[in-house]
Amino acid sequence: MNTVLYIHGKGGSALESEHYKSLFPDCEVIGLDYQTFTPWDTGQEIHAAVEELQHKSENVILIANSIGAFFCMNAGIEDIIQKAYFISPMVDMEKLIMDMMRWANVTEQELESKGTIHTDFGEDLSWEYLCYVRSHPIQWDVPTHILYGSKDHLMSIETITDFANKHNATLTIMKDGEHWFHTDEQMMFLDNWMKDMKINKATIEGYESIIAFYDDVTDRTPNMEYFARWQKGKHPTEEGIRAYIEEGSMYLYKENNAIVGAMAVTMYQGEDYHAIEWAQQVEDNEAAVIHILAVSPDAQGKGIGSEMIREAIRLAQTNDMKAIRLDALASNTPAHKIYKALGFEYRGKQHLFAENTGWTDFYFFEYEDSKC
Repeated sequence: MNTVLYIHGKGGSALESEHYKSLFPDCEVIGLDYQTFTPWDTGQEIHAAVEELQHKSENVILIANSIGAFFCMNAGIEDIIQKAYFISPMVDMEKLIMDMMRWANVTEQELESKGTIHTDFGEDLSWEYLCYVRSHPIQWDVPTHILYGSKDHLMSIETITDFANKHNATLTIMKDGEHWFHTDEQMMFLDNWMKDMKINKATIEGYESIIAFYDDVTDRTPNMEYFARWQKGKHPTEEGIRAYIEEGSMYLYKENNAIVGAMAVTMYQGEDYHAIEWAQQVEDNEAAVIHILAVSPDAQGKGIGSEMIREAIRLAQTNDMKAIRLDALASNTPAHKIYKALGFEYRGKQHLFAENTGWTDFYFFEYEDSKC
């Protein structure tokens, strides 16, 4: 089973994690009440908690609020966390400290001399803290979704946007939202945002439902026989889907706990990709490939397929892939349009044999911005 770990912000508690249980009904949702309040100490607490969960869970998903997100990014957990949701995250603590020093009319020299200075607005300024954040720039390469309120008084929209761009995170901005999401309207927005961002790694427990999903897509997708030309038992195969799940390459998009999208993203390419003249030549284990992307007929036209491809790009970038590629039947012109709209370029074709099509032409595409 997957585990969701919630890290609260200042003044919060692990009890806030209860809110997220309905959003992740197929996961264990727990909160951490950390006992310290510095990135060096709290980071160690969070690291220990995540490390323990790693031994009990197939995947660990992180939800972090405000300064809790900052502590997480100082916890050394990037290789353990599968995905993160940040709500009003503190992403530039040095700037925030400098802003608070300005509000309190405190100079660097004065702070260095006194070590700690209490302020009228209730925050303590610490020279040790400032030195720490300067000497420990944030390193974060986990696929991350960020929710931000336009009236956040602690982090500017420029700061949060710059962070999202640098770390390949999605950014959703709620108009008139505050740093602390707490009103009914804000919490409804938060819930809908989280539901819209639920792409998670598949587990073998869900194998039967995944097979049923692909069978349904094959049966009910309009014009399947003309475009993708999938056939049950021939493509995708049950053996192939199981292999993707077992190697950790299968990802699912769920709404209300129902699969509405699925894909495999491998961090390697097969021999069929060798004959194409790519924009750059890389080793097989340096190219990510998107396979068997599917969206439920009931959910098509909502942009889910595009969001899944963008997530695949983020996964490849997170894994330091040098290229992102995919292939499609020459007949699958609707898919070609989507790929090109998302930055993929046509690189060539091959005449190949497949069980569901016989001998036919396959088009190969490469993500144009392959500076992963």
